[in-house]
Amino acid sequence: MNIPFIPEETLELLEWEKIRSRVEQLCSTEAGRVRAREITFSHDPEEVRRALGEVTQMRSLLSTENLPPLTPLPVVDEELERARAGGILPAATLGKILSGLLSTERIRRFFRERKGKYPLLSRIVREIPDLSSLTSYLDSKVDEKGDVRETASPILKQLKERLERARKRVQETAQAIMDHPTYRRHLQDRFVTLRGERSVLPFKPSIRSVSRGILHETSQSGQTLYFEPEELVQANNEYARAKSEFDEEVTRILAEVSLRIGGEADQVADAFRWGGYLDYTVARALFGEELGGSEPAVQTSGRVRLVSARHPILVMSGKDPVPNDVSLGGERNFLIVTGPNAGGKTVLLKTVGLSVLMTMAGLPIPAGSDSTVSLFEKVLVAMGDMQALDRDLSTFSADILALKKFYEEAHAKTLILLDEVITGTDPKEGGALGRAFLKKLADRGAVGIVTTHFEEVKYLPFEDRRFAVGTMGFSETEGKPTFRLEEGIPGRSMGISVAEKLGFPQEIIAEARKNLGEEGENVEALVRELTSLREEQARLREKLEEERKRLRQERERLEEQRKRLLRQREELIQEAREKALSLISRVEERVREVQQELKKSRKLDVVRKASEVMRTLKKEVGEKPLSPDLQKKMSSTRPVSSPDEVRPGMTVFVPSLEKEGTVESVGKDEVSVAFGLVKTRVKLHDIRVYGHRGREAEEKRRRPPLTGKGRDIVVRGSENTIDLRGKTAEEALEEVDRFLDGASLRGVPAVFIIHGHGTGILRKRVRDYLKESPYVSSFRPGDESEGGDGVTVAYLE
Repeated sequence: MNIPFIPEETLELLEWEKIRSRVEQLCSTEAGRVRAREITFSHDPEEVRRALGEVTQMRSLLSTENLPPLTPLPVVDEELERARAGGILPAATLGKILSGLLSTERIRRFFRERKGKYPLLSRIVREIPDLSSLTSYLDSKVDEKGDVRETASPILKQLKERLERARKRVQETAQAIMDHPTYRRHLQDRFVTLRGERSVLPFKPSIRSVSRGILHETSQSGQTLYFEPEELVQANNEYARAKSEFDEEVTRILAEVSLRIGGEADQVADAFRWGGYLDYTVARALFGEELGGSEPAVQTSGRVRLVSARHPILVMSGKDPVPNDVSLGGERNFLIVTGPNAGGKTVLLKTVGLSVLMTMAGLPIPAGSDSTVSLFEKVLVAMGDMQALDRDLSTFSADILALKKFYEEAHAKTLILLDEVITGTDPKEGGALGRAFLKKLADRGAVGIVTTHFEEVKYLPFEDRRFAVGTMGFSETEGKPTFRLEEGIPGRSMGISVAEKLGFPQEIIAEARKNLGEEGENVEALVRELTSLREEQARLREKLEEERKRLRQERERLEEQRKRLLRQREELIQEAREKALSLISRVEERVREVQQELKKSRKLDVVRKASEVMRTLKKEVGEKPLSPDLQKKMSSTRPVSSPDEVRPGMTVFVPSLEKEGTVESVGKDEVSVAFGLVKTRVKLHDIRVYGHRGREAEEKRRRPPLTGKGRDIVVRGSENTIDLRGKTAEEALEEVDRFLDGASLRGVPAVFIIHGHGTGILRKRVRDYLKESPYVSSFRPGDESEGGDGVTVAYLE
């Protein structure tokens, strides 16, 4: 990152720490807060645009989706360094690392599911290493609470069970001692306590006369002995051995895991660092929302154009500062701001300074989205009383030394903000120095804002085009500042007017105005006239803005009305389509029932006539509301009458959605259908299937029939062939019936029925059926090239 020169004094004067601290507070993770404490500035336009773009995309994400799963992301740099050096990390630390790794895995998964939607945020996430293998390994050893899992090694569970048995035996032995008549009368109290990880009991001194054992401690009064009777010694020893073996195994496991962590410490650190940066980006986005701010356009020409800019710290504190438009750079290097004391000059200067710094730090600013901010290599600020008592300097001397330093450092990429260019000296000389200083800064290409009360400085813009003038407004009728910047008019200090409003003696006011002289009165009159014209212009502008707002609202109302009408039209069309589809389904079902009845009567011409009636009905009903593509789908599919007709993996058509999908699972009256990555449940009667072979049959129907010239020359293909091998006679005849029905409706002249040789039973049943079928005019065994007697070729009516 290109780091510009921002003196510490500049940050202090602009109260930058309040901005940085607020962003840190908005971070939700430890790693994010560390990143917020390290906010840096850049004057590289690509870096700044990318940082602001990240904020824009994060604000978009937060407005439509849940917060990314960030927590927890710990800071474990010291622990990772210890692991690199071969140290053993405690289980609690490993639990923190596991929690952090699981969080980075969730982050990666979150943005993987939104691939391509937030490219700049995905770029951050791509920097997070894939540590899924390490995460799984660590998760098999410890949990997020920092406890070693029983399954961490083959014998750990056995050792833990042994430890638990030993602990239970200690408890039971202690309880038995307390209940034993020999010991009961010597007990001081009935509880078990620990001394050096060994269980002991509180006894009276008289215990020494009845039992041997180990004395661990005596109370200050000498009336209580913390004593381990010999019956308890063996149980404690067994527990100590079990605990030692258990602890040794745990230490071995921790050493093994720490070694693995140490080997991948750099990647773990990167994962947490980039995860923290993502959290920091969320904080920047939340900060932008809190300010009601925007991400300005960025360039490096020295131009700054802030639209409706507000002081960010005042906004943060819940106040509603007056917004102002400010322009710097281009033909005019410096804006000279005048106006009354406490009129908002310093607030304006800080607003500009903080807006520039915030942009250079990749933060949104409380200004309009059409604002533009230039990036600077140096930002120099001087404001307030510069008096330096520790160096025995007056205010004037301190001012001069500060301005001397500014002059030495200023160049074309420098932003200078001066609150009162020179103070503490004669106004004539101070004004002359100020004019000369500002003109030389402009010669060097620096840009900035200067506040002043000096008349010589106020009128500099009228003789040098590199300077512009503005004043912080003051309402003479209300006797108070408006805090609004009015450009083009040199302001007045308003000292006499304010004094008059405050009831200062009128004779003194009159004498003061007389002392201004005729020239001063003329200037005052001119300024008053210009101010009056500007106020009138502002009122007209406000009326125009109100009218523009009213027209915009009316346009939005009409647009919403148009969209509502469009939605209603679509709903009506959809309703009509659904009614048509429902009617088609009912008609088809009825016609199919008629077909089945007619087939039994073996009157083929009647069957075909019924089929033609069905097609005509479908066309008439569906002609208006259905698109050609939907009509085609409807004509090539049929409703489902039984769940047995639908199988997982089958392609089906859902008319209400006008989409094809793949069957995932079949229920009693519902089917789970997948449309790409989206799955939904559809009522059985709301789906249609593609003939008896689903989508494959539909694709085959699109191919032209392959037939030869003449009755005996038939080209065999998938469309006119059915394979019955492996089926029972009943299953085969049912399929042949459906197959001949479909072939007849499609106008296929001949079909190939493969039944194989086998025992000959299936062949006989098929040929017996064909003799009676109304679809078949004749049939013959296949010739040698067609499969011989294992195939029957049937010619259709």
